[in-house]
Amino acid sequence: MRYFYSYEGRTLGPVSPDGIMDLILCDKLDMDSYVMAVNEPRWLKIRDVPELVRHLHESGTRIPASDIDIEGFRALGDEEPIYFHIPMSRLVFSYLFTLGFYGVYWLFKNWSFLRYKRKGKTGTSFLRDSGNPLLIVNVFSQISYDRELNSAARSERDFAFYGWMWLIFYWLCIFFLLFGSKLSPGIHWLMQTVTYLIPLWFLVKVQRYVNQANSKLGRRYSTVESGERLVKVVGVISLLIWLFSVFGNGFGLFRLLF
Repeated sequence: MRYFYSYEGRTLGPVSPDGIMDLILCDKLDMDSYVMAVNEPRWLKIRDVPELVRHLHESGTRIPASDIDIEGFRALGDEEPIYFHIPMSRLVFSYLFTLGFYGVYWLFKNWSFLRYKRKGKTGTSFLRDSGNPLLIVNVFSQISYDRELNSAARSERDFAFYGWMWLIFYWLCIFFLLFGSKLSPGIHWLMQTVTYLIPLWFLVKVQRYVNQANSKLGRRYSTVESGERLVKVVGVISLLIWLFSVFGNGFGLFRLLF
């Protein structure tokens, strides 16, 4: 990739990433200088171009002392993740073994990032906001249009559709969990399983995009917090209770397995 750059009111270039690094070392440019990729007609600060920041680290270029603490030069893997950045295996297994409760926690973490990091709001309640389905769907949609994520990997679609589908099937799952006993056992089990797994598929689609963008930007994974551990414990206990209720008692489950 080659870049035009702005210097003393003039547009010069294009030059390679190495050329940009040389200009920085010569004090002609800094991390707040504007560049424009030849195939993308928009000006961005150098610090906001992932390829240039990544190239700086990989080339071992020494940074001027005055710039050591700027965000663009933090060590790769040290920066805060964008939205809820977790391994796919952590999402899948946590969801499956918590009776879907982990999906609500996943939504909460992304809502928190959007609310506090992007909008700068405080003192809001997730429980209050989650009562409005449009706000929940908005979390999915905002991920697909997030400027920082798209600077690394452009989203292929608006995830609002996934948000609506997640809501529909998640509430269907709860409905069959509470009232599905009136159906025949086979139909109840089938409907419960289908509505339990489909919301996970939509979360996986969005998480794959979030992970792709975070990886290209060199962001670390989100840390495991006490709230996540609590959700896992409560979810596993709920799953065990549900299994015992479905099969009547532990002996029924034992006969099914063996």
